[in-house]
Amino acid sequence: MQNSTNQISLYKKLDNNLAELVNIQIEKPQITYNLDDEYRKITLDDSYIDVINVNEYDVNWSPTEHNMNISQTFKFLKPNYLFGENSLALEGSKIGLGVHCYSKTASFQKTIDIGTIENQTQPLSLEFQHSFSQGELRGSIQFDFFLFLKELKHCNPLQASSVGMVLTSDDLYSFILIVDGEGSIFPISEFNDKNGPLWRLECNWADAEYDSFDIANVNLELNVGHYLFNILKDGKTRIARSMMGDIMIQAMSIIISQTLIIEQKSLEDVEDRNDTILSAVKYWVETFEVDISSISSVSNSIRKYWDKEMMEGEG
Repeated sequence: MQNSTNQISLYKKLDNNLAELVNIQIEKPQITYNLDDEYRKITLDDSYIDVINVNEYDVNWSPTEHNMNISQTFKFLKPNYLFGENSLALEGSKIGLGVHCYSKTASFQKTIDIGTIENQTQPLSLEFQHSFSQGELRGSIQFDFFLFLKELKHCNPLQASSVGMVLTSDDLYSFILIVDGEGSIFPISEFNDKNGPLWRLECNWADAEYDSFDIANVNLELNVGHYLFNILKDGKTRIARSMMGDIMIQAMSIIISQTLIIEQKSLEDVEDRNDTILSAVKYWVETFEVDISSISSVSNSIRKYWDKEMMEGEG
């Protein structure tokens, strides 16, 4: 699905006003897996903001030892508002709900047809279900949900004219699944200050080589009192995801620069243990291809990798 930023749509797509009329309700992703022949459920708490670090919720799950089942429910309480001369498609046509899931680290991408929306006044519920086998997941996986024209009966010049055309300007909903436990879990908490910044980073470690990468030593705090917080937490647009991505990039850049450039720690000093701040830094440097030659190169190289990852995922 192509990013609509700085582009003018030549046909009607779902916008905020239409979404409110349709009254679309999106539930949190449901994640389950099997552990020793037992059914386990991973429950997301209120701090969930569309980035799921699996081991933050369940330390027992491992991508190399366990499977993963994901389900996501979408409710369209008034689906008939998606149809008509001034909406997405004329009566008689059908609209599909799909998802594009992709991962550079796991070397895969696929687009899945979840279900069909027809012109009806009764509420409609569609559920995305997908299972990943043991060893299939690695790194991070992006899930982008969207509407598309599934069957075309008739159309007018202001509507999509070909089956398969995307009917959402931004993603209907997106989330990122991070499945590598080592070095990928970022401690995040919340604070409330109406006059404060959207986020702040607390770095309290004494020695990055020995201190644990946990909330006592590193804490990314999000301000629930900031006017942009609800967009960051509940927003389903690319802008919201971009905002969170930029926060993570800046936070990682600060920690990497402080550890390697200012404190002059060496990645060769990382021991087998995987819970230290220096271990997390090594993971980021290797995963995101970070140039650690200067403070500016750290930030620029992480941002370059991030942008490249997102662009390839849109292909």
